[in-house]
Order: sequence, then C-alpha cells, then structure tokens
Amino acid sequence: MSAKFIRIVSFIQLIAFCQLSLFPLLSLAKDEPLNANPDQYISVKSPSLKDYNIPLRLLGAPTPISLKGSDDQFEIGFNFHIDELVTKAELNLAYSYSKALLNELSQIDILVNGQLIESLSVDSSQGDKVLTKVITIPAQLIADKNTIKFQFNGHYASECEDPKDSRLWAIIDNASTLKLAVNRFHLKNNLNHFPHPYVDDQSLRKGKLPFSFIGNVDRNTLEAAGVLASYFGTSEYGTHRYEALFNDIPKSGHGVLFVSDVNQLSLLGINFPEEVGILEVTNPRDPYGKLLIFNAKNGSFTKINVTNLINNVGKLDGDRINFTKAPTIAKREPYDSSAWISGKRPLKFSEIIPSSDNLGSSGYGDSRIPLAFELPPDLFGLTYKDGVDFHLKYQYTVLEKNPNAQLIIYDEKKFIKQLPLFPQVKNDSYKFLQPLLGSRANQPTTIDNNTFFNQVSFSTPVTNQVNNVQLRSYFNYDTQPVLNCNVAPEQTSLYKQNIDPNSTVDISKLSHFIKMPNLYSFSQKGFPYSVMADLSDTAIIIPSSPNQSEVTSYLNVLGFLGSTVKNPAYNMSLRLDNDFKDIEQKNLIYLGMNNESMLYKTWKIERYLSRFYSGSTQDGFTAKIKNFFNFFQADDGIHSLKNHSKAAFLVSFKSPYNSNKSVVVFASQDPANLTAITDALQEKASKGIYIKGSISEFTNKSINAADVAETYYVGKLKPFESIFWYFKNHPLTLTGLTFFALFIISLILYFALRMNVKKRVSHH
Repeated sequence: MSAKFIRIVSFIQLIAFCQLSLFPLLSLAKDEPLNANPDQYISVKSPSLKDYNIPLRLLGAPTPISLKGSDDQFEIGFNFHIDELVTKAELNLAYSYSKALLNELSQIDILVNGQLIESLSVDSSQGDKVLTKVITIPAQLIADKNTIKFQFNGHYASECEDPKDSRLWAIIDNASTLKLAVNRFHLKNNLNHFPHPYVDDQSLRKGKLPFSFIGNVDRNTLEAAGVLASYFGTSEYGTHRYEALFNDIPKSGHGVLFVSDVNQLSLLGINFPEEVGILEVTNPRDPYGKLLIFNAKNGSFTKINVTNLINNVGKLDGDRINFTKAPTIAKREPYDSSAWISGKRPLKFSEIIPSSDNLGSSGYGDSRIPLAFELPPDLFGLTYKDGVDFHLKYQYTVLEKNPNAQLIIYDEKKFIKQLPLFPQVKNDSYKFLQPLLGSRANQPTTIDNNTFFNQVSFSTPVTNQVNNVQLRSYFNYDTQPVLNCNVAPEQTSLYKQNIDPNSTVDISKLSHFIKMPNLYSFSQKGFPYSVMADLSDTAIIIPSSPNQSEVTSYLNVLGFLGSTVKNPAYNMSLRLDNDFKDIEQKNLIYLGMNNESMLYKTWKIERYLSRFYSGSTQDGFTAKIKNFFNFFQADDGIHSLKNHSKAAFLVSFKSPYNSNKSVVVFASQDPANLTAITDALQEKASKGIYIKGSISEFTNKSINAADVAETYYVGKLKPFESIFWYFKNHPLTLTGLTFFALFIISLILYFALRMNVKKRVSHH
C-alpha cells in the first residue's frame, strides 16, 4: 500500500473525526453555563445514541391542557444531563379547538425557550375535532433547562365579544409526546462538574442513584453518606432517590462509592490510591458512567471530604483531591430554611419570587396573577384575624376606565378581598361611611393617561395545617357578562397588570405552635426536623447491622429531608440502636424497626398498632380513659409487626426522653417494605397527602391513617396567647374560675354592704 494512499485515508479519517468532535461544540455554543465549556467533553468516534419519547403528562401536565378565554397560556419544562446533546427534537401534538373561533384572528402559538417555533392556525371547519401535527424543534434551541409554552389567542367576533365566553377554548392532549434523539458523550473525569452528573432530571431518567459501600460500613461513613444524599436532595433537578449496594459497583450509569477496602475495589476493576480522599473515575462497566469514590478507611475524614466537596462546588479541578480540615459552616437558626419565607421581618416579593415576569400578565377579562408563598407548618393564629399580613402594590394599564372593573383576591379558593379599580366617590357622607363599612380602596394614582397605581393591605388566616399561601389576584376589567364592544380583539394585549415587587408579606407577628403528632406536616414539610435547616436537633437511629434495604431507606429519607429543607444535613446525628447516646434534646427518627428491635417494646409500638386496627383513637374523653387503662395491659401479640409482615408503618409520638421533642418510626418486619413509605414521601403531592395523624399504614394498594397517640403541643406562645388558648381548650376550668370570681366578688360586696349598714346604724 502506497504512502500516498495511506495519507489520503488518514486525511479522510481526520475530517470525519473533526466533524464528530466539533459538532457538539458548535451546538453547545449557547449562553448556557453547563454546556459552555467544550473541555468537559471527550470526543469519541461513536457516541451513545438514546431516544426519549416523553408524554406531556410527565413534563408538568397531569391533565389535558385547557386554554380558555381570549388569551391564555400554559408552560411545561424539561431538563437534560450534562453529558447529553440533542440532535433531533419533535413535538407530536394532539389538539382540538372550538369551531366558533375566527380563522384570521385565532391561533395557538408554541414557544420553546421563549422563541416561537410554530403557530397553529385555526380552521373553523375542523373545530371540535381532534387534530394531530408533528412539530420540529430546532436542535440548537435545546439547552440543559428548557420550557415549552402553549399560548392561545382566540376570538369569535371581530369587534364585539366577551373575552370570557365559553366558545373561546382550545385543548392540548397531555398524551402528546416530546420525541428526542440524544447523543451521549464521554465526560472527562473532573470534580469541577460536581454535582453533575450525579444529579439528574427525573422527567427523562427515572433511575435511582446507587450508593455503594465497599468493605466494612461504620456509623461515621453512613453519616457522611447521609449528608451527601441530603445535598443531592436539595438540587433543583430533584434527584433524591437512592439504592444501596454492598461490595459491588453499579452495572451501568453513575454511582457514589464509599471504600474502606481498596483491595476489594481492585477486584472490581478500579485502582484507588489510598492517599486520595475523593476520586472520580469512569465506570468500568459503562464507558458513559462516572463513579465518585470516597476514601472511607477513616469515617470521620470521609465526612470532612463530603462537606468540603459540597462547599467547593465549581471551585475544584482535576479528578482527585484530599481534604484534611473540616470546612467552616455557618451556624443555623430555627426556621431560617430557604424552603419557606423568613419570619424575622416583612419580606418584599422580590426577595421571594425570583423573576418579575411572574408578577405580571396582559389581556382583557379575567387576568390572573398567581402568587405562592411557602410557610412554616406550625404558624399559629389565635383568632381568625391573626394571619399572614400582605401589603399589595399593583399597577394596571387600561384603554378606558370601567366603573365595574375590580381586583379580586383569593387564597386557596377562599375569598379575601374585592376592590374597585376605579372607586366612585359619590359625596362627602359616602367618604365618611366607606371606611366604616370596610373594603375601601384608596383612589388610584395616575401614572399616565392609561396607567394607574394603587395599594391595599389585608391578612389571610392560618391554621395548624397550613403549608403555604396561594394567592390569586384577578384583574377583572369588566365584571358584568356583557359584550366588549369598545375593545377590539387586537387591542386586548394593551391591558396589562403587574404586582409591584416591593409589595410585602409578613409572618413576623405570628407564633410557632402546633398540635402533635402530625404526620401530614412531616410528609409535606419534614416538620419538626426541618426547624433546624442543618438538622442539628435531629438524631436518626438505625439497626446496629443495617442491611441494604435499611441503608436504602436511610439514604432516601435524608434525600427527602434535603428536598424539603433545601439544605444539606451537615449536623444530623446518626445513632445505632445498640448505642444511642445524647439524644434527649433531639427529635428522633427510627429507621427499620421490627419485632426484634431493642426499642420496639420500650417505645410500646405494638400499642399503636393495636389501637390502629381496633379503631381506638385519642379523640374524646371516653377514648382517653380507655387508652389510659389499656396502656398498662400486657401486649397480646395479635397486632405485632410479625402478624402484619406485608405492611409498613409510619408512627409518630411524643419523645419518651423530652416532652418538647417528637419521634417518627419507620417500622416493618420486612425492611424491603419501607420503600413504600419513602416512595410516598418523595411523591408528597400525590401520595404524601394521605399520610396523616399519628400512624399511617402502607400496603401495596393503599395508605391508611389514624390518630392513636397521645396529643401534645410543640412551640411557644406569647403570654396573652397562652392564657387565651388554655381557657379556650379548658372551658370547664374557665367556668369554674368564673363562678369562683363571682363568689369572691359577691362576698366582697356583701361584707362591704354590711359594714356600710353598721356605720349607718351606729350614727343613729
């Protein structure tokens, strides 16, 4: 073979190699931080190809997308992994619309990451029919975080129409699919990527992240693994489901390893230098997978390496590092979690809502601006008037002043306030009476001929079950069901409304006080463990020799707590059930309790099971008397965990070591059943809402809950609140004190009158 021919072949190979190498880099030339650095990728001759076909119901549309009125929109999102590159994207859409829509004035716009990719025209002859269309999405538009917006503009008349008319509608089938062709590329081993690729968007990949323990597993190593699991749980990508492996590595994909026996790891095909604290390598069983390896020969240093890695995200370079000194972590205060709003002072909306785009809308008719505020679950309002204080500032632009135009404010379907946008001042007496009658709005300030500004203060009440405040602000420019003949369809977008980012919400006046046990607040907010964001007042107890199922549950519970608290569990304490010390001042979680557990009889778990299955509760005076005497009876063994081996139980009660602390027990005779509990906690919006009371039973078919444990309260009230609350809950005591006070007053008056009579008699 001639040298000239060899040079030609080599030149052709070089061109092909460069094309394959440069293609992802050119596609990645977008203003996206994760995909901006081409050095993250290693060029390969045959990248792994993978196709996704995802229904919209998995991307944020659990029901068909209903678009109503003259102007409506709906947005869904999807994310990609750092080592993935989209080469082709299609939206296979099924949709329908009203046959009353005008062809020339109605359409459905589809935008990807804010850019219009398709405008679906309307044909009235095809109205009320299910239509399909394949829409190509330019691959260069796809980033690591993406949104698809469906925007509906509908009109049934060219001049006079009701923007809320029932004939104005379009529906996007949530069974429509997003089809994606994806190339996977080898990532360089570099800790600068962390926490990628170990966190992921579950809408595309639903696998679990393996945590593998090579060699002996001690308490300190498990504690370090728990901190890392909680950190991954805080990720905006939402990955906090894990699977524990013992003395093995993942068969495919990514994983985290804690290694105390390097010789055993070498048998699995990985060489790990003993002097290294953290090392990232390629999974020998999957060239596209990465393994994050921690040296676990000394458990205390393992935690130092974990916490330093978390605190140096984006600051590291290279595939290995060793930390020897624990990082300085700021001390946390109660209720300072970013998972809910702070109660130290009034907060501006701009401090809570990241984008001002979420505070505005446009369009004529009912223009809704939804506002969501996460709250601590134990806020206490003494009366109906005690609640979350809002000072709302708002601005609106109109083409005409309509005396019927109103701002209507709701909170989770509860009416709060109805305010005229253009109050009519009738006469002086009306001005005087209006404040006394309530719901008075100030006269709006005119910014220009068509734009106005106003503000209002109001409160929304809280209960012990509250998790958040969902405000709905409706700018209703024409509250009467009449045709809008003064606003042409093309002018409706000129109606704009905005909530001022300087509006405030204030919970600083509210106390923290809640009735316990309360598994609902635990399932939704991780309460009471989430009071301290670093879990410094939490101790988790596990069996002294935990198996894979129990370690899996432990990691998933930490992931759940990380996702609810939005902070790593840096100061969580892990205890084994044969050596639990210094837990008196902590809230406790026991993972993996069964009939043989040391604390099963000490904590009288069988009592709660018996009450649950017999239907006995703590509600009512008779039930309390009955349970008081039953508490001293011997266990009959009928309702032990062994006799309900196919079920798992979540049980909560007052800590036997501290009356102000709580215990939550994850119990099952078969540790594999605990997965049902952790899965429900991860899916708190769908399954977690059924976790209530003091005990919840988890089976393959259902979640059943009841109140069977002694009621107690945690938190602190103000002096006046304490007195008022005590007498409100002890009316007989209040009645007795009232009669006693009347008796004392009567005696005083009696003796005073007798003395007065004696004085008069003595004068005569």
